[in-house]
Amino acid sequence: MQFWLQIGFMVTIFGAIPFTDAMVVRYVDDAYRSRVSGMRLAVSFGYFIDLLAAIPSVVFGLWGIAVLAPILSRSVYPWLEDNLGFLPFFAGPASTSGRTMMTVAVVLAVMILPIITAISREVFLQTPRLHEEASLALGATKWEMIRHRDRMKT
Repeated sequence: MQFWLQIGFMVTIFGAIPFTDAMVVRYVDDAYRSRVSGMRLAVSFGYFIDLLAAIPSVVFGLWGIAVLAPILSRSVYPWLEDNLGFLPFFAGPASTSGRTMMTVAVVLAVMILPIITAISREVFLQTPRLHEEASLALGATKWEMIRHRDRMKT
């Protein structure tokens, strides 16, 4: 039982973190830094993410049971069994109810996505603009500037 809890946790974390970082960098950071028309988009996107982060976990759980589990059991799980059945995780008969660890991992990933995005956005906005410009002027690429942003706060 504990093995499957660890697998569910790993799927959740490794599924949500890269997507969240890409989303924050693309929509929030670029829109705030470009002074053209991206400011309105970034502000409205920020409000939307904050609203999603305020949704209680019970609501996400009910949404997972009522909406997501039937969709996954009809379309995703049979496809995984047919195409990836040679892997032990996807072998065997596909779940007809959708109440599996995979469904839980997907719901948890969707649940932590807005929270991590809101926190990352606030951290990104705390870095002074002059520090970012200085790192770019010294020859750092934009990705290196974003990756080392937490070290620039001193």
